[in-house]
Amino acid sequence: MKKNFKKSVAVIMTMLMLLSVMSVCAFAATYKLEYLPGRYSTDTAPAAIQVEGGTTVILEGALFTREGYIQTGWSTAAAGSKKNYEFGDSLKITKNTKLYPYWEANKIVVTFAPGANGTGVAQTDEASEGGTVKFPGAIFTREDYIQVGWSSVDGGALEFGLTANTPAITAPVTFYPVWEKCNYSVSASVATINYGAVCVAYDSVGSEALVITNNGNMTLKFTLPANPAYSFTVMDGSLTLGAGESVTINIAPAMDLDAGNYNATLVFECDYAASSVSVNARFTVKNHSFTKYTSNNDATYEADGTKTAYCTNGCGASDTIIDAGSMKVYSADNNAAIGLSKEYIHHRTVRFTAFGSGMDDELGVVGKRFVPVSWYVTEEFNGVFEDEFDVVFTHTLYGNYTLTINYIEQEYNEETEEWVETGVTDEKTFDYVVGTNEYEEQEIVRPNTILNIIFGLFAQLLALLGLGG
Repeated sequence: MKKNFKKSVAVIMTMLMLLSVMSVCAFAATYKLEYLPGRYSTDTAPAAIQVEGGTTVILEGALFTREGYIQTGWSTAAAGSKKNYEFGDSLKITKNTKLYPYWEANKIVVTFAPGANGTGVAQTDEASEGGTVKFPGAIFTREDYIQVGWSSVDGGALEFGLTANTPAITAPVTFYPVWEKCNYSVSASVATINYGAVCVAYDSVGSEALVITNNGNMTLKFTLPANPAYSFTVMDGSLTLGAGESVTINIAPAMDLDAGNYNATLVFECDYAASSVSVNARFTVKNHSFTKYTSNNDATYEADGTKTAYCTNGCGASDTIIDAGSMKVYSADNNAAIGLSKEYIHHRTVRFTAFGSGMDDELGVVGKRFVPVSWYVTEEFNGVFEDEFDVVFTHTLYGNYTLTINYIEQEYNEETEEWVETGVTDEKTFDYVVGTNEYEEQEIVRPNTILNIIFGLFAQLLALLGLGG
């Protein structure tokens, strides 16, 4: 009997549990799942779906449209600003749910292809519907051609620049390179460079400007091969010029050339033989004659110790230094002093320049020289020489004057490479006259004389007026 009682209780409990489950199922919640067009689509929303709570549903694909965009998923925001779910995602429904389309701009593929004649790898870009993209420049090559732009037809005429913007993209499109045959023309601003007369001894001839221009439609690289016969300063290494570019090159001939005529053809060799350009450079070093004369005043010492004048025949004004009447007072191994003139006008500046014997012997070729150290005319006009050896003063009185120049002898010490005083002195005098003539006297009237005349006239006027003392 106990056994039957336990069995009865178990049956009752099972029945109660079934009744409880049936009661729950009979009253389970139902929710709505709505697919709505959101803020931007004008499409009609489908009817809401009734879903029992806890049920998992598979989300629909694209249901709405928008101009210039495509729906790529679902968003819980009406503006579709965030993609919350992909198409086909599983979503468990536990409440009323509203889903809106997630929008992406409609991307259209734009292809840049080398075409039948070009070489290179095609490139692609994406444009929004109605938008544009930028052409990528010259990305393809073709032997003996350069890419100058783009066309929508392979082998077609130029439609777009290398880096222009495409027209509005509404469908997939392919663009092709437009080719232009290469030309390699280089020109020079002059055909010949003439440097004119050049002295046999010169520090700098100066340079001439030569303009090289790339007249071609492609970049050129050119060089000037070394010329062993003539040395010109032209350029360092090679130059690269883009299409239409120019460069200025300064060209100068070599230094210390012997007398003669010099001609050289400078050939600028480029990547392509047709683009080479030649320029003729020519100049002349004239023959010189040197006049030697016995006076060693202001002479130039040569390496062998002889003294030579600076006669510059063919290289400037002739006989530049041979002027025994120059305003100079020399001490030249006891030669007589020389001056410009022995007559000067009062109230005019008197200028002398003192020169010592062998002053140009900087390296001690001869070994001795006299250096001017002091000068004397009157107590008023006297002084000591330093770096400059000019004597400048103005006399206001007529008379005879004597300019005295004192020199000391120096000897070159080869060990120390310095000039050392020997104690020997030399003195040179130069007599001159400060005077006037009738013409100069009318032109130059002493200031105190003018004042005396003025005061005299003023005194006579006062006497006539009875105002005098």
